Amino acid sequence: MDDVLVCIAYHFPPVLVPGSHRTRAIVRHLPAHGWRPVVVTARPTAADCCDDSLLEGLPEDLVVARPSDPMLLERAAAVRRWIGRLGRNAAVSGGDGGAGSERSRAPSLGWTDWGSRWLQTPDLAVGWLAGGLAATIRAASRHRARALYSSAPHWTAHLIGLLARRITGLPWTADFRDPWRSNPFRSFPYRSVDRFDAWLEARVVAGADRLVCNSEYVREDFAARYPHLAGRFTTIPNGFEPEDYAELAAVRRVEEDRFVFSHAGYFYGPRRPHAILEALRDLRGRSNVRRVPRLQLIGTPTYEGRGLEEIADEFGVRDLVDVLGEMPHRQALELMRGSDVQLLVGFGGPGSEYQVPAKLFEYLGVGRPILALAPSRGAIHDVLTQGGVPVEIRDPDDATAIADALERLESRPMALPFAASPTFHRRELVARLADVLEQACRARSVSSRRRAPAHDAT
Repeated sequence: MDDVLVCIAYHFPPVLVPGSHRTRAIVRHLPAHGWRPVVVTARPTAADCCDDSLLEGLPEDLVVARPSDPMLLERAAAVRRWIGRLGRNAAVSGGDGGAGSERSRAPSLGWTDWGSRWLQTPDLAVGWLAGGLAATIRAASRHRARALYSSAPHWTAHLIGLLARRITGLPWTADFRDPWRSNPFRSFPYRSVDRFDAWLEARVVAGADRLVCNSEYVREDFAARYPHLAGRFTTIPNGFEPEDYAELAAVRRVEEDRFVFSHAGYFYGPRRPHAILEALRDLRGRSNVRRVPRLQLIGTPTYEGRGLEEIADEFGVRDLVDVLGEMPHRQALELMRGSDVQLLVGFGGPGSEYQVPAKLFEYLGVGRPILALAPSRGAIHDVLTQGGVPVEIRDPDDATAIADALERLESRPMALPFAASPTFHRRELVARLADVLEQACRARSVSSRRRAPAHDAT
């Protein structure tokens, strides 16, 4: 009989986000290594983009628990609005004080922002902690689990793993799909909240029997900050399922004489569309470019609240940009295979070396040339140099260099498709995870024997 592994992951199919794919692959391939996964995940909401095709290929007898996710932040916002109305009413009614008295002014709401930050620590999914923990404990008991596994972000999944480990005594492996404290997107304006967040990461790292990192840069960062626990960390990158691409059609929405390059995903923070749009404007004016360029944007159609079409219009390239929005996963892959070039938008600066979007591995599976806007040193560079697909890597902020790379790619006919390196095949990566799970079980067994009291043989 297979050993049961309780998998804790906030995102899981049919929810269509990058984090779903790694857990989907683990659930799909671990049974070949003697493990039967039981999944604890969040219940999809109306705001989630779902794709039922992601459920295909999962074990028929898969058990999935979906506890609800209380929206603590929505409740906090409602309280804040109520306090604001209360303050305005107090200001209108006046009271005994004069126009400049404290009583006549609405109270400051600064403390509500501070409180809301606590409700976002370690992340927006913290309301899932109680329900997720209860579901994990039930699953571990009901199915007589041998081990626990959690995947994050969201980091709340690791808190559930930590607490479940303490309650059940089961060995626990924590999988970091991104860095936690070293993540350049992560910052807190309040020292008390920042210290609490650091404390949470330290408790997770100390409590896990084994820790998996998605790149060697992340592993090295953790090992440098927790040198006494360096032996617990291992690197297992993301990957792709070769069978998902074997019969993948190449779909083009425009004429064959167009030079089509596609970006899949969404723009946020320093991952901005501006440099590529500037490069597109430059490319249009070059006489050596034989085919009219066309940029396809697949995914969320906005950047920081502004429509991508509006931003493209500011650069004068609206007629060269197709904003396609979100779509089923298979359809997006077909459009990428039908493109001449796949575009990966990263960013530079501190912390950028840790970032490696999960979408990159799908690009490898699609097998078309890749233009990566990424630093010359980092996880993205390392993956691409091993990927087996033609690639150009350029500074994310250098529009001229980006246009130069596109011109070179446009002038070189490329066969379809290229075969990516088997280094990133999901089956092989899940086999490595199975070894890590066994290491966690052995480590817990040794630790338990060391803590056991000695008995007098007489």
